[in-house]
Amino acid sequence: MLTDGRTYDGRRPMAIPQLDDVKVIDELLMRMHYFYKNSAKRFRELKTLGQHSNINVLKPPKSTGTRWIDHRRQALLAMIRNHPIIVMQMEDMASGLRSDVKGDDVARCKGYLKNLKPTKFILYCNMYLDIVCKLAILSKSLQGDEKSVPMVLLYIETALDEIKELTVTDGPNLTKCRSEGDGDVEFDGVAFENDRRVIIDAIVHAINLRFDNFVNSDLIKAMSFIDPSNWPDDSETLKDYGNDDIDRLVDHFRVPLETNNCDTSVIQSEWRRLKKDIRRHHSELKCHKLWQTVIVNKAEQYSNILHIARIVLTIPISTAHVERVFSYVKRILGDWRHRLNVKTMEDLVRISLEGVPLRDFDPLPVVKQWQASGCRKRRPYIAAYGPTRKATTTAVESGESSGDSDDSASDGE
Repeated sequence: MLTDGRTYDGRRPMAIPQLDDVKVIDELLMRMHYFYKNSAKRFRELKTLGQHSNINVLKPPKSTGTRWIDHRRQALLAMIRNHPIIVMQMEDMASGLRSDVKGDDVARCKGYLKNLKPTKFILYCNMYLDIVCKLAILSKSLQGDEKSVPMVLLYIETALDEIKELTVTDGPNLTKCRSEGDGDVEFDGVAFENDRRVIIDAIVHAINLRFDNFVNSDLIKAMSFIDPSNWPDDSETLKDYGNDDIDRLVDHFRVPLETNNCDTSVIQSEWRRLKKDIRRHHSELKCHKLWQTVIVNKAEQYSNILHIARIVLTIPISTAHVERVFSYVKRILGDWRHRLNVKTMEDLVRISLEGVPLRDFDPLPVVKQWQASGCRKRRPYIAAYGPTRKATTTAVESGESSGDSDDSASDGE
């Protein structure tokens, strides 16, 4: 549960069971990545075959990495799309008729073909992809910085329901595979259905273990008041909405609330007034923008209930934000920038995290500030974002000429 100090990493694997067919797929995904990564010639041949077969070839990516689920999804997409021409290329390389293919590569391709050619391999790949796509949506929901606790709870419950449905119904990728395949695609329906059920049951069990104290927590469910989109439309029903939830949260967080001089006896009264205020004046605002407005502009009116709101809003959903900081640091502190001091590094990371997008950034004020902030003049003939040196020099020379003429005229007088 988030309130016991635990957060969730939305990029970790979801404990997919290592059944034989799943292990074969995982191993081949990695081997295909290195097979084409280590030889540009092989990948050029694959692209050429794809052009002749009207297939847009995807380069096989590494199937494991920091974004585990997304990497696995991309690797499965590449395998399914490239499968016909990969088999074609490896059959050619394994034929022994090519003088440019070494004996070790011939043996390697023959070994790959034993797993790639059976129809059940591509069938399992599509079933696997349907499952991974559902997990990818859940993973992405855990990485959002502005996801509220009720919204994440909704994503988890929806993901569980959709994954369970895959035990009895085909997902979009498996449905497409069956429709495009020939008769032998139903190689062993009983074995396939059993394996699918085992895989999905294991994934559902892993998700339940991981999120059990989140999904089934009454305290987490009580936090749904924070999202105004959950509020009832009827004004009479709204009067009682969330009252029990507020009481439950006050009882749970009573010690930190009272430590911070919160008057818990008036929280219910403030909550009732706040509901009416939000419905009348801020109903168009979304969750985070709404509470930002209330906290900034109406902190004195609702000082006690806002203690509860701040607690709910500041509960960390996952560690994705922290891991994103590590990624920024790795990109900023490259081989050529090891001498950056701590303050500069902190400023650059903060800009990367909280700064405006590059397309919206106006550099002109920054350049002007840099131009005017130096102890010495910076390039005196070039104004910040102004005319070129030549134009500026011409203007200076013309000014000097006019000054000389004025001096001459005054001398003549």
